[in-house]
Amino acid sequence: MKGNLQNPEQMDENSIIHQETQIVDTAVSTNELSTSNIASNNDSTHFHIVNERRHHNFPNCRYPLPNDIAEMNRLRLEHEMFRLIWHGNYSAPIADLLKNNDSKVLDIGCGTGIWIEEMAVEFPSTHFTGIDISPIFPQRISANCHFQLCNIIEGLPFKDNSFDYVHCRNGLMAFSTEEWIQKVIPEMVRVTKPSGFIEHCEVDGLHVNEGPIMKQITNATMEFHESCDIDGMIGDKLEEILKDNGSLHNVHHHPKYSPLGSWGEHGRMAIDNFSQVSLALRVQLSEIMGISPTELDDIVRRSVIEAESKRTYFKTHRIYAQKLSSKI
Repeated sequence: MKGNLQNPEQMDENSIIHQETQIVDTAVSTNELSTSNIASNNDSTHFHIVNERRHHNFPNCRYPLPNDIAEMNRLRLEHEMFRLIWHGNYSAPIADLLKNNDSKVLDIGCGTGIWIEEMAVEFPSTHFTGIDISPIFPQRISANCHFQLCNIIEGLPFKDNSFDYVHCRNGLMAFSTEEWIQKVIPEMVRVTKPSGFIEHCEVDGLHVNEGPIMKQITNATMEFHESCDIDGMIGDKLEEILKDNGSLHNVHHHPKYSPLGSWGEHGRMAIDNFSQVSLALRVQLSEIMGISPTELDDIVRRSVIEAESKRTYFKTHRIYAQKLSSKI
């Protein structure tokens, strides 16, 4: 899928983060995590090496990004970026709900667990469960947190109506459209309590005001997504998918445009995140583009410079819905 999104200058100002002055964001240090936080590279049960990067070894999963220390630091950077863009870790009206002592929250694809760690501090009376296909969970966790290996495509190991709030962020590269419709959303809804909420946060694969250099990377990435049966624009479609689910109502979709480059608020984090994802896929993208990985590295570097002059934007989505108290 190739093309451009609508220019954000024509959008409602409430949906755009735009600051013309340069902002210097605080990035996560690449030394923040160490091998003591995760299982050994030699653990062939959970990990294997692909293109000199450590990846998960979970069967029947399409997720293409690595899970080594560099990637975990990127995930923490991305988490901070999303939190700043959205002014918090959630948009669904769950604050009062999670103040109850018996509230339960599930995070799908929790990664390093940083979202859960922050939420557990904000809501100390709520119990949080995080699942992921890779054992990269924190070793030191709060008493109200629990992590376990799980692939939602194979079904969640929880009873119906178990959680007050089910959260999923950055599932774009993990699931096909059919899996979203047939497995991911139904499982999330199944384990959500009546009147509870589910919420998604996704980023689009296309950009606004991107120049010809970045467009090469974008087009190659979208082609790679298609080859893996991944929909790079799933964020725009989740609203309708949730509305089509017979067990949900009160569906809310909030798109937001943000700068991709240090020229705008939080944009330095965003362009760093874009670069790291592109380089994590450097072998796949360079093959699609018919160039060497070293040449791809140079294109990524030049795209960062180009984004500054073009004032490039990217689009994120938050979509949440409430489970019906009873099936209508």
